[in-house]
Formats: sequence, C-alpha cells, structure tokens
Amino acid sequence: MKEAVIVSVVRTPVGKAKRGGLATVRPDEMAAVTVNALLDRTPGLDPAEVDDLVVGCAFPEGEQGMNMARMIGLRSRLPQSVPAETINRYCSSGVQSIAHVAHRIMTGEIEVGIGGGVESMSMVPMMGYKFSPNPHFAQDLPRYYTNMGLTAENVSVKYGVSREDQDAFALQSNLKAAKAVESGLFDPELVPIDVEIVEYVDGKESTRKFTVARRRSARRLDFGGTRQTETCLQGRRDRHRGQLLPNVRRRGDDDGHVRGEGRAARTQAAGAVRHLCRGGRRARTDGHRTGGGRPESVEAGGLVAGRN
Repeated sequence: MKEAVIVSVVRTPVGKAKRGGLATVRPDEMAAVTVNALLDRTPGLDPAEVDDLVVGCAFPEGEQGMNMARMIGLRSRLPQSVPAETINRYCSSGVQSIAHVAHRIMTGEIEVGIGGGVESMSMVPMMGYKFSPNPHFAQDLPRYYTNMGLTAENVSVKYGVSREDQDAFALQSNLKAAKAVESGLFDPELVPIDVEIVEYVDGKESTRKFTVARRRSARRLDFGGTRQTETCLQGRRDRHRGQLLPNVRRRGDDDGHVRGEGRAARTQAAGAVRHLCRGGRRARTDGHRTGGGRPESVEAGGLVAGRN
C-alpha cells in the first residue's frame, strides 16, 4: 500500500460570527482564496495534476450548498477537469476530508488531492435554516438531538469537572492563544482575506475595504448557556481552517515535484424536542444536537433543563 504525505498546509484567519471581519465573505470565495494560496506554495505542482478536491462542511446549505466544493474548485485556479465533492461529518468534516483523500492515495485511486473544511456561521445558522427532526427519534429518543451545550453540562457532572477547574483551564488556554497570536506563531500558515463592504447611508454609497490577516488577540469563549461550562466552550466562527487543506502525495519524489412525514408529524416532533429543552426531560451525555434552550439546573447523575 502506498504512503500518503502532507505537502503543504494553509488556512484563513478566524473571524467572529455575525460581527467579525469575515462575516460578509462567502465561504466558497474564502476557500477559493485558500486553494490558490496552496497552489502558490507548491510551485512544482501543475494544478491539472490534482485528481480530486474534497471539502468538509457541517451545514452544507445556503451559501454552503450546491456541492460547494465544486464551486470552490471553479473559483480557484484549478482547471475545470478537477472533480470535487462536499462531505458532512459535522465538526470533524474537514478532518474527514483529509482522511478521504489520503485513503484514495493509499489505495492507488489517485496520486494528488486537496482536502479541507470551510464554515461560515454568519451566513448559515447553527442547525441550518430548517430544523426538522425525525419524528421517531424526537418522540421516543430525544437524547439523540441533545445539543453540545447540554452535553457539556452532562459531561461536567458525570466526570466531576468543577466550574473552577474549567475556568482555570480556559484562562490558561486563552493566555496561550494570545501569546501565540501576538508572537506571530501562526503567521506562516495564514493567508489574508481581502474584504470589501458596500453600504448605503442617506442614499449615498459608501465602500469599506480591509484585509483580515490574523486574529488580533484571544477572547473569552462562551456558549452563552449555563453557569457550568460557558467559559470553556468555543464561540461561533467563520473560517477556512488551516490543516484542512493539504496536498497529499506519495512519498519518494525528491525533485520537489508532486506526483503523487407531514406537517402534523413534524409539529409533534418539534414539540418533543422543545420539551427536551424546556420541560425538564433528562438529556444524556452521548447525545448529538437539538434546538435552542438554555438549561439552568443540574442534578447529580444527569441534567434537568430549566425554562428559558
């Protein structure tokens, strides 16, 4: 079996959702810039030699729909002949794309591929535009839709992780992040994104142009939820992530050249999920995601959600 190796890695800066510098940038445009930067950093590679482009996305709809990976390829300098696919494995979508490309190389299907992940939580909301849970699971197994905030609460209770311990960890994490950012540690892997915003004030057009090169400092990360875990969970972001766009090839080339149901049912289901969030039904630690709702109390061995 062949060996797959990562040749080059790039990423965009991280922008705060809704209000950050990348909030107006389409994810496909952001990713296309990244692909081009990747090609620039691999001068020995002819773009026509890329056999596949795989892009992971947690909510591939709206601006992230229509096989976004193909749109990214067409907006980049990759030739039209390079195929592309969009995959979804929620938070690990980007990592899965890299594994996807690597596996194809190892089995001999392709020699060169690009894998990555992109997400705009400014343009596509968490849970997407239409949350429509399966009626069976929503009625009988609502824990399958437990969101990440409730899951974090359950984990903190099950494993005895105190708020004080979480705060201490969060503080150290933010201090390390701030030091890394200010020292330029991440600069070599970053590609700047040029942003242009056209606004109309009193009937007059006003244009703002700026470049998002890197995050200026670390900030408080919060879920906006309970008192137990809010400081230790990440905020929503826009980005095309760094290690998620590598070139992958075979080892051994030394010349620098890369070779290698109805409305009633839906209403009932949604009602069941709302009951999970607001009416006091227990949620388990191994659930996935559900709609909104902020829990307010925790019991030993499980979580009871309070009213919003």
